[in-house]
Amino acid sequence: MTKEQIILEFIENEFGTRMLWAIGLKLGEESGEVLREIIKLEDETFTQIHLADEVGDVLVVLSQIAAIMDTTLEDLRDRRFKFIMQRADNLHSREP
Repeated sequence: MTKEQIILEFIENEFGTRMLWAIGLKLGEESGEVLREIIKLEDETFTQIHLADEVGDVLVVLSQIAAIMDTTLEDLRDRRFKFIMQRADNLHSREP
């Protein structure tokens, strides 16, 4: 089992759902928490520990989505990285 599958199984057992729409709502909530921690930079109540925890929560939710897609976060990240590298190569090839 991948980490993503283990996380999905745990969440399903804990909360009784693996519905993609419910996971999407959770992703929105957790993303909001990340934003809240970033905003705290302005009033200096920010700590990297709190931000790291919130980013970790987002990764847990993304892991659930990856498991439903029968893939891993690493595979998804690698796919996008290849895309980014292609775009970067295209930008550099157009430079004078």
